[in-house]
Amino acid sequence: PNVVQNKAKNITDGFIPLERVAVCKGPYDKLLLKAWDSYDFRKGSENENPAVWAKDQLYVVFSTRNGGIDLENFNLHNSKEAISVLLQVTVALAVAEEACGFEHRDLDWGNILCKRDKVDLEATNTRKARLNGVDVTLDTYGVTASIIDFTLSRVEIKDESDQWLIKSTMEMQNLHRNI
Repeated sequence: PNVVQNKAKNITDGFIPLERVAVCKGPYDKLLLKAWDSYDFRKGSENENPAVWAKDQLYVVFSTRNGGIDLENFNLHNSKEAISVLLQVTVALAVAEEACGFEHRDLDWGNILCKRDKVDLEATNTRKARLNGVDVTLDTYGVTASIIDFTLSRVEIKDESDQWLIKSTMEMQNLHRNI
């Protein structure tokens, strides 16, 4: 985010950006099944294969930006990179907790994606955030970390202008129960 121009009290880009969401009904698409089978073969999955779902199954597809690979399988080269990932995640969580009482409730190294920054000799490898009006700049040391998987997360609604979020959240909870 452009922290300098934005007047918000709390800002972070430490969460994976959401590109699209779709509620689907029916059998899983063949391309998605093929991708699921490939992933399950290479890494193993704790989830049931969607090929067994009913023909009228409801499910939600989230499309996000490519955040890299999970921290569990990411090769950190040195302690500076490790500390940087820890700080990026800590600052993102602190900003989100302050802004909306966010709690992840399932954070582990499979829910943190890491990606190597593009090498740009003209630019510095930093990440900016704002916590309670204080601008924070973090050195990435070439690795950007993003938090994913908000299935068990919660937020607090502090402002009546956010009532749309309460309605959307309740609708999603009802949808989740029905799925």
